[in-house]
Amino acid sequence: MTRFAQGHPRVNRISYELCVLQALRERLRCKEVWVVGADRYRNPEDDVPPDFVRQRQTYYTALQLPTEAEVFVRQLQQEMREELAALDRTVPTNPDVSILEKAGGWIKLSPLTPQPEPANLVALKEEIARRWPMTSLLDILKETDLRVGFTHLFRSPTAWENLDRDTLQYRLLLTLYGLGTGAGLKWVGMGHNSVSYRDLLYIRRRFITKDHLRQAIAQVVNGIFAARLPEIWGEGTKHGQDLPYTGGELSGLASRDLNRRQKPSIQASPAEGFMCSNPRGSWHSMSWQTIRESA
Repeated sequence: MTRFAQGHPRVNRISYELCVLQALRERLRCKEVWVVGADRYRNPEDDVPPDFVRQRQTYYTALQLPTEAEVFVRQLQQEMREELAALDRTVPTNPDVSILEKAGGWIKLSPLTPQPEPANLVALKEEIARRWPMTSLLDILKETDLRVGFTHLFRSPTAWENLDRDTLQYRLLLTLYGLGTGAGLKWVGMGHNSVSYRDLLYIRRRFITKDHLRQAIAQVVNGIFAARLPEIWGEGTKHGQDLPYTGGELSGLASRDLNRRQKPSIQASPAEGFMCSNPRGSWHSMSWQTIRESA
């Protein structure tokens, strides 16, 4: 609040707007306020199964959680106290934890030991290397586009485009490859004389958006569902556009191959099919999450 020369109070508009935006941000993060049509800030009721109200007790039993909020909070607080007490007792002799002198004593944790690769993933990599020994990840990305045509979904936000579709397709594939593998647009541009870093940067800024990526992921997923063998994978009825969290869920599954520090699972993602070995012999996968966050 500010006051006029005559002493009358007045609301400072700039400060008021900043306070409102800050409060809105906090409410969006805890989903007290939600946005229609959004993904991350969607209606919290969309995060639970449709029959959650009728099957509430069944779901809580499967998750081994209490139905009362007070009981859950007490259990969580007790678990935190026990873990903090265990940390306090074991810090002097724990080789994985150390107290730094920085800023009054920061706690430093050593990196976790990577878990071994699942046997099925090792077998899949060996079969891919045996069947396509000279096929690069960029070749797989190009072949996928030739089969399903997902690059046609990347359009300019304006009504006109200067580039023809063949040139745009070529640059889109290079840009998606550079963003998805983490190689970077500069590195990709250095290996192709007909395209420069500025060309790829223009493609990323003008054509690659979150909505376009979600549509492209859905189209690739639908193509994989249509081509899979029912005798191996069973009959499926879902399509990419029917998945509630296509962009986030598939990208999370695709990126788990890069970091095997989490618990192993038997989940599979269509995006995990984009795997190939680099010249150094290590394997990597095209992460749609990396592309989406870089857009």
